[in-house]
Amino acid sequence: MRKQISRKNSPSFLFIDHVYPPALDYFNLNDDTKSNYEATKRKISQQILNRGSLLAVNFQKLGYRADSIILSCEPLQKKWAREHGIGITSLPVPHIARKSYFVRSIFSKFPKMYYFLKGLAEKKSFNFQILLAQIQDFKPAVLFILDFHQFTPDFLETARKYVGKIAAFVNAPIYAPAELFKSYDILFSPFPHYVEMFQKMGISSAYLPFSFEPIILEEIGKKERIEDCVFIGGLSRGMDKISFLEELSRKINVKFWGYMNPTLPSDSPILSTYKGQAWGIDVLKILAKSKIVVNRHVQKHENFSSKYADNVRLYESTGMGALLITDWKENLGELFEIGKEVETYRTSEEAAEKVKYYLSHEREREKIAKAGQARTLQDHTYEQRAKKIMEILS
Repeated sequence: MRKQISRKNSPSFLFIDHVYPPALDYFNLNDDTKSNYEATKRKISQQILNRGSLLAVNFQKLGYRADSIILSCEPLQKKWAREHGIGITSLPVPHIARKSYFVRSIFSKFPKMYYFLKGLAEKKSFNFQILLAQIQDFKPAVLFILDFHQFTPDFLETARKYVGKIAAFVNAPIYAPAELFKSYDILFSPFPHYVEMFQKMGISSAYLPFSFEPIILEEIGKKERIEDCVFIGGLSRGMDKISFLEELSRKINVKFWGYMNPTLPSDSPILSTYKGQAWGIDVLKILAKSKIVVNRHVQKHENFSSKYADNVRLYESTGMGALLITDWKENLGELFEIGKEVETYRTSEEAAEKVKYYLSHEREREKIAKAGQARTLQDHTYEQRAKKIMEILS
């Protein structure tokens, strides 16, 4: 029988987060040598707006003990170790699969090899030695993993000695072997087909979309919407969205922000209006001054269905009050009212036409944008997701 979690039992939550190394480099957040662990982590969270920190804050608002750990920030983890008298005598696990598109493509074809090598590295890694010490120190009722690819079954089995329940959020293409997922008590996902797949495997699972943090509106404030149309997201060569974005950029003026690894070819039309990288709080600042945001989901992957909507940009764009024009998806109408709260397209031609139309029809654009923002603030906040998690676990 599944263990239940209730407020009466004073549950606690520890969220294990992964922040992309380029985002830490973008804000120079790997170089803070003066501040202590908590001050440094707070600075990172304020810039990056990582999910673990935002979830922890909202669980605290609801009266629960909650905290987050940013595993991928090695200098931060070393600070915690030094402040708790833990010696560091081993090597970190390199983030080569995160930094190299080529290596990532190899590992995706041979997941068992990846997890075998990862398991060997874990045993000699200070990242995981420190993390186990943090888990043991906090002793959470729920250990919540926000990047399931980071851990092997062996690590999770060791961590289980210090926790009540282990959960994970699965929101990316799955390279992991099936046995990894059986190490979890419950899996959450923003994709209905993943939930169904896990349930067929006999694993408890639940639907949980991405979300938006309203406090960011107050922190950024109201901005003049000086950008007509923007796209913010991954722009690496080989991504299936690139051909669509190149077609779109030939039809209308779109400004692009995003991370490229590997970079696009020199003749890509995207490069003519490419403005560089944007991460965390800077993404939200761009959205706050944009009239229209074009969104595009992952379209092709062997286990990543193109039928369903749910990436974080849906909620960030609407939450910041821009008009969202996104690719049509089967479940989008369950998240927003199409035509009244967001707009959709099926082709680059349709996307371009709608951008042109709403740029020349300001009242209609602002009406839909305002309705979309209201829907996000009502139904799609981190507080709403925290309540949903508790409802499922209780």
